[in-house]
Amino acid sequence: MSTTRALSDEPKPDTAQGVHDTLHELLKNERPGKVLDAGAGEGALTRRLIQMTFGVEACDLNPERFKLTAKECRKVDLNEALPYSDESFDFVVCVETIEHLRDPWHAVSEFRRVLKKNGVLIITMPNILCIPSRLLFLFVGEYSYFSHKRLWEEAIDTYHKLDKHVNPPWFF
Repeated sequence: MSTTRALSDEPKPDTAQGVHDTLHELLKNERPGKVLDAGAGEGALTRRLIQMTFGVEACDLNPERFKLTAKECRKVDLNEALPYSDESFDFVVCVETIEHLRDPWHAVSEFRRVLKKNGVLIITMPNILCIPSRLLFLFVGEYSYFSHKRLWEEAIDTYHKLDKHVNPPWFF
């Protein structure tokens, strides 16, 4: 199932400040090709990649959040097999998403499967080794953005119910 949503306002990045700028720098000298934006959120990165003349396939567990009217966002659970053919993308970008997955290794395996030979995989995740996160762990026993208390809080909607960091980045 896929969906397209009317543009109500500009899509906002679901990332720390500067993450999309860093991706832009990494990709600006690459020959434009087909990109899978895995975990597209509201579509801010998808829009930016399209502006860079990449062909973009956007997917997300919650495609109703996607705000680009000219682009479709396919409903995809990255914990499952990806609904794309082998070697169908030149690039796969998974920005601030993999830490939400039950089995991030499965997702990486699927990303590898859908990447063309010599394709590029870019994964970003929260930095739990920054000083504030280390101090939080020292005093509270939890990393920044990985509060176990949040796992038991009542969610106000489906997006927030699923907005849990379940795997800290040390799994890589």
